[in-house]
Amino acid sequence: MLVKGNGVEHYYLSSFNAYTLDNWEANGGNVKISFTVIADIYDIRFVIFRTHKAR
Repeated sequence: MLVKGNGVEHYYLSSFNAYTLDNWEANGGNVKISFTVIADIYDIRFVIFRTHKAR
């Protein structure tokens, strides 16, 4: 939660794990962001990497 600096740009970083296999996009996978106040989002970057590979 960002409570100070109304009208000031804030940087936010978040990470999460998601089980995807090959069907993330086929099943309509997307990332949803919601707010309780009016806000603008820009300069979004997704860094996706494999954390495990089965033998």
